[in-house]
Amino acid sequence: MALPIGEHPSYEGRTDKAVLFGISFILRSSGLSIPEPIRRKRLRNAICLLTAVSTVVRLEIALFLLPVVLSLVIQRRLSLGSALLYGIIGGVGSLGMSTPVASVSLTD
Repeated sequence: MALPIGEHPSYEGRTDKAVLFGISFILRSSGLSIPEPIRRKRLRNAICLLTAVSTVVRLEIALFLLPVVLSLVIQRRLSLGSALLYGIIGGVGSLGMSTPVASVSLTD
């Protein structure tokens, strides 16, 4: 479907694939037979990915992410320091990648 010039597709009401991928990391880290390093890696990936998506694309994902991470901290499956570190990495990293860089001219 072609859009008129100057119009962009609306993503409201659609679930982003990155969000589903991040949620799958959280769900797959909940098994009792999963080794601890793999569990930590999946939780780290989920928090970084969901924070990045909520920073750049849709802020309401943060409203979903906050109680999920809080419940992981309360259940002692994730430390508060790790949760904050992963969130900072995801947020700052996504801002760094999405911020336009001023072009530098080599000629005066």
